[in-house]
Amino acid sequence: MQLTSTGARNRTGAWAPDGTSIVFGSNRNGTWQLWLMQPDGSDALQLTAQPQAVGGPTWSADGTEVWFEAGFRIVRLVLSSLETFPLDVEHAKAFRPVPSADGVRLLFDVSAGDNHDIWVRDLRERRGRRLTADPGYESDARWSPDGTRIVFHSDRGEARFHTQVFSMLPDGSDVRQLTSGPSKNGYPTWSPNGQCIVYTSEIDGNRDLWLMDRSGSNKRRLTFHRGFDGDPSWKPTGGSILFSTSRWGGEELAVLALSAADVQTCEA
Repeated sequence: MQLTSTGARNRTGAWAPDGTSIVFGSNRNGTWQLWLMQPDGSDALQLTAQPQAVGGPTWSADGTEVWFEAGFRIVRLVLSSLETFPLDVEHAKAFRPVPSADGVRLLFDVSAGDNHDIWVRDLRERRGRRLTADPGYESDARWSPDGTRIVFHSDRGEARFHTQVFSMLPDGSDVRQLTSGPSKNGYPTWSPNGQCIVYTSEIDGNRDLWLMDRSGSNKRRLTFHRGFDGDPSWKPTGGSILFSTSRWGGEELAVLALSAADVQTCEA
């Protein structure tokens, strides 16, 4: 189901924890800012008016805050007041913030020179720690629902930006490769029960949504379109996946309804 049809670019959508709204990035007013809309795409409301381009929104577990990136800085937005609070993580280029379910830790990307790594910060102690140390490109980390593993993509052992999907423990150990082969695979995120991972793959030359078990087994394709399908976000309350797509021209947001079998496996 198509949610946006503005003719502008709309992407990086993320479901609220209760599934009643969606935050996303859009340049419909000329600059990239955050917007909020209902699950059917109605009542779009602009949330930010930052001087820099804004993107990468994620929700706090209680649904009261949205974390995002603005000009390579991490910012926290309080929805009740629309006040923003920059977070000083002592890195010149930090982005893609993802808070843990307990609100204590924050995953984020750091770019420094040729290295692009994943860091975690304890928000109580205001102290960060690097989780990946490979010389390649490591990005887009996501907590599992129970907080016991982190999924991400990396080009370690591959050509630059030829990413595959990996998982690791929250301390950066026990790294496991979940995808392989000649195609790029990336942008993984977890199902509500943590038993499945939705990700993107370019196995036939264009990007589509795929699904696999958390171990990397039982891979199956979810979308079949010659355009771009990406940025998946699984609805926390179940039943569908939000994604961005070029199938209607430009870049719009859409929702994919899941099969009964995938609901049973990945949400029950």
